[in-house]
Amino acid sequence: MSSYAVGWTEPAIRLLEGIRDVRVRSRLLRVAEALREAPHQRGRPLRDEFSGYWSLHWSRYRIIYIIEDGSHVVRIAAVGMRAEGKPHDVYETARRLLSQGLLDPPAN
Repeated sequence: MSSYAVGWTEPAIRLLEGIRDVRVRSRLLRVAEALREAPHQRGRPLRDEFSGYWSLHWSRYRIIYIIEDGSHVVRIAAVGMRAEGKPHDVYETARRLLSQGLLDPPAN
């Protein structure tokens, strides 16, 4: 099994930097780096408008990412807390980023 490189999009970096708790940020970085090995087995594929994206859960946080198998790259698209129904929910944030053209859609 070959390993993947993990890269962060600019929006994902800004979202990570916006998390106040340094311990949480550090842990999310480690969880994201673990996607180097078997990214298909660590997360779950998303559906509907997020088709092609994957989500990895850690505590109340989610890491939304794209797996580029051809180039063996995992791109972190968004990171944040799951707060269903709230404007700061990570999926709502990702939806806004997509609608504003700030996230590239996954290559199919």
